[in-house]
Amino acid sequence: MLVIALLAEGAQAQVQAAPTPGAPHPADTTSTSEQPAGDIVVTGSRIPRAGFDTLQPAQTVSSQLLADRSPVNVADTLNELSAFGTPGSNNTGQQSSANVGQQFVNLYNLGSQRSLVLVNGRRFVSGNAPTPPGTFGGAPSGQEVDLNTIPVGLIDRVEVLSVGGAPIYGADAIAGTVNIILKDKFKGVIVEGQYGISRYGDGESYVGRAVAGTNFAEDRGNITTTVEYTKQGGLTYLDRPKTLPYATFQPSDACKALGYGACYVPNATVPSIFPGGIPASNAGLANAGSPTYPNAIHNAAGQVVAFGPDGNLNPVNLGVQNNGLVFGSGGDGDNLAGQSQFVAPISRILFGTLGHYDVTDHVRAYFETEFAHSEATLLAAQPSYQSAFFASQKGAGPIQFTTANPFLTAQARSVLNAAGAGTFYLSRANLDIAPQSTENTNTTYRVVAGLKGDFAIAGRKVNWDASFNYGRSENGITYYDINQENFANAIDAVRDVTGKIVCRVTLTPPAAPAGGQPYSVTACQPLNLFGSGAPSAAAVNFVTAKDFAKSVLTQRDWQLNGNASPFDLWAGPVQLALGFEYREESGQYDVDAFAAAGLGRNAPSSNVAGRYNSTEFSGEAKIPLVSPAMGWRFLHSLELDGAFRRIDNSRAGGSNVYTFGGKIAPIADIEFRGNFTHSVRAPSIGELFLPTTNTQSFAQDPCDPNFIGANSTRGANCTAVFRTLGTNLSSFKSGVVNASVLGTTGGNQELLNERADAWTAGFVTRPRFVRGLTLALDWIEIRLKDPITSLTLTQVMDACYDSGSFPNNYCNLFQRNGAGQVTGFSTPLINAGAQSFAGAQLDMTYRFQIGDLPFIHHGGDYGSLTFDVNGFYTKTHTYTILGVTTPTLGNIGDPKMRFNISTRYRKGPGMLYLQYRHISSGAQDVTLQSSSQQILGVGAYSQFNGSVSYDITSKITAQMVINNIFNQSPPPYAISLNAGAALGTYNYFGQSFVFKLKVGL
Repeated sequence: MLVIALLAEGAQAQVQAAPTPGAPHPADTTSTSEQPAGDIVVTGSRIPRAGFDTLQPAQTVSSQLLADRSPVNVADTLNELSAFGTPGSNNTGQQSSANVGQQFVNLYNLGSQRSLVLVNGRRFVSGNAPTPPGTFGGAPSGQEVDLNTIPVGLIDRVEVLSVGGAPIYGADAIAGTVNIILKDKFKGVIVEGQYGISRYGDGESYVGRAVAGTNFAEDRGNITTTVEYTKQGGLTYLDRPKTLPYATFQPSDACKALGYGACYVPNATVPSIFPGGIPASNAGLANAGSPTYPNAIHNAAGQVVAFGPDGNLNPVNLGVQNNGLVFGSGGDGDNLAGQSQFVAPISRILFGTLGHYDVTDHVRAYFETEFAHSEATLLAAQPSYQSAFFASQKGAGPIQFTTANPFLTAQARSVLNAAGAGTFYLSRANLDIAPQSTENTNTTYRVVAGLKGDFAIAGRKVNWDASFNYGRSENGITYYDINQENFANAIDAVRDVTGKIVCRVTLTPPAAPAGGQPYSVTACQPLNLFGSGAPSAAAVNFVTAKDFAKSVLTQRDWQLNGNASPFDLWAGPVQLALGFEYREESGQYDVDAFAAAGLGRNAPSSNVAGRYNSTEFSGEAKIPLVSPAMGWRFLHSLELDGAFRRIDNSRAGGSNVYTFGGKIAPIADIEFRGNFTHSVRAPSIGELFLPTTNTQSFAQDPCDPNFIGANSTRGANCTAVFRTLGTNLSSFKSGVVNASVLGTTGGNQELLNERADAWTAGFVTRPRFVRGLTLALDWIEIRLKDPITSLTLTQVMDACYDSGSFPNNYCNLFQRNGAGQVTGFSTPLINAGAQSFAGAQLDMTYRFQIGDLPFIHHGGDYGSLTFDVNGFYTKTHTYTILGVTTPTLGNIGDPKMRFNISTRYRKGPGMLYLQYRHISSGAQDVTLQSSSQQILGVGAYSQFNGSVSYDITSKITAQMVINNIFNQSPPPYAISLNAGAALGTYNYFGQSFVFKLKVGL
């Protein structure tokens, strides 16, 4: 993995180098953030150091890079760095109903819950609501910070530290630490406005922000404030039909003849489900997995019929059948492309204020406040269904009707009677009933207050900092469900004595309970399901329930930190830091009465509530053994560093985390460094306290022909199971591959800490003979033990069938029926298995004045150039469950290599920036054999981005950004191989433009 490691002040990977000497950027002249002189406290240490001086690989995203890229959200720029993997949640894909529009970063692809995000070196309240898992995915149940809540205009820089942060900041920094540093001592006013749009005229975005700051009390104090508003338009797959086709891989006779288990099926539809409804002679699938549709109703001409918008039974286009249970190609069946979102529409407003006042020359009072409110919508999702696929879910199976139903047209009744279907079963996609959208509102409050200062003991300076941090995150989810009791009454329609169609319960109500007839009887509206758009508005309103759920997360954090140099060694002062932290985390998730009673199609939902606290003590030491002042000829400097932290978590128990290492520079031009770190991640509120709840899941069934060939052990175990079932394995096609099944999952109050051991080794060189060049290269290895996971159904099944100890306990976590189809599962959260990761991280920055080059005529102003190269090469990435180790390196979203190359040219009022990004090839699953599927992976992907700006006056700058300059399409088939990872890896938005105006006042 080629990542970036900027260890020197001014070496900032892909990430920006410090401003090039020369004329300042005019629009920034009123907004310079005063940088402290001398030593500063950097991410990963409480000891003041010179520049960004760390043992571990580190990156800095500067405010200049944020200006060059002009993102709507800081996460958009972080996700472009080579060290970051597929986001846990972002505005493009990877969303559940609880995380719409949220932004969680994922350092090293170890899981977003293992990247600790700080603001000004302090924790920030999580935005990841402790909700029951989303039906079709979403973020893990960690304590991720939603980067939507951080105003971009207030950011001075972002420091990213690989591993090593746990002894300084506590739990959760297994992969690393992302520390967002806000502007301090800001003076002046900046107002910015930007507008973005794709080349297709959609996906519009608007950003308006203002930052203002001033000193007061003869410069003893400063206050800086910002307001920021953003709005992003949403998109679905239908907005990008060329790059986001809904396609899949399915088995067929023709495919088998080609020697593959599954072949590409373009324009995939579900031919056993129609939006207007398809009748069948029994409660099974209309096609029963056969192109002859043996269960469907046929007209006199032998054609399969379904209900049209006019309510008649019309011949339908069945598309191309693939001998599969679920998908065909083309035709009139349910088209999932219109039910799939890839950009969430979101609007947000943010306020932030920072201030400080020097009470004395040795005591400073400071505060921070943040407020963020966002509203996001899940534009499209799959509807409720009536289908044999979902027969295990309450009310979701095919509906039995007779030809006496008054909503049937005379033509439809005639066709049914002619086919001998006086009783029939209707399967349909209920797109015209409950809305498929979900609305999310997120509100975050945060206040920090503290005192810091210094005093002297025996002539030695002691620095101290005491602070309190309170944060609260509220998440409201409005979603829609079918009121199953109302639905059951509404579909049972009859005619009254006047010939009017009414509900049967209206004509002949049941015996009234003590409190009188319920609303489901007194207000019943008959529901017509025969044809798309057939339900009346009154009936839709009667059967649709609008639900609301709310989650609240709170954080209280007290810290006391100090550092000093108590004595000197021969090489210089020994520096020590001590710290104490007490933190309380609490959360709750409350559902409305409808969901609590289970009146919809899901099982009753329970409220979630829980809390824990953590008491922590830390210490850190920096010990110089050789210093440059000693003048040793072959050893320029040598330093040892170490840190220790004791964590006592009221739920997970006690843990010791620590890091130790050192740096050695034989000469001034190069420094070698390395460290070892032991870290932990504590269980989150959601992981501890989630109740057992229903969830839906697909799975790559190991016994399906697409996947059975992965290894010989799997094949043998599947054969044994199907022999016991008395089912023919050779003709088996698993439904769970393409149709989700109902299962259960939940939290676990007995969860323990995750544990990780990591080490890094590398070097940084700043050769004196090449002025302005900094290059860093580091090796990183992380071994994660006992990760907290709700095993996916695929993982459970793989652990069952790929193990030599078959059958094992994992085989008891799912069930098959007599036909071999998976009918249920249970995946509670547990500490299980391991994860292993290793790779190399590279960063190079070269900054110079063109006029200083030896072949350029000196004396002229030719401008300045900055080159940045950063990359990550992954050597190993594996998951181990029940002794079975599965590699993921090389899968889509987990590439072997990512790298970025960028250059910035500035001369006078003009600036030109160009960026090249490259991602190596990816597979659906690197463990699959070549014969299992027609297409197993995709090739490498590259993209160019750029921007140009011009200072119209000393206070006004105009800028244009072009993303994906050449409109490079994502690799073909990637979205069909792994949609979630592909959306988080490649650019499906297409070429886009941002126009920005910045005014300094």
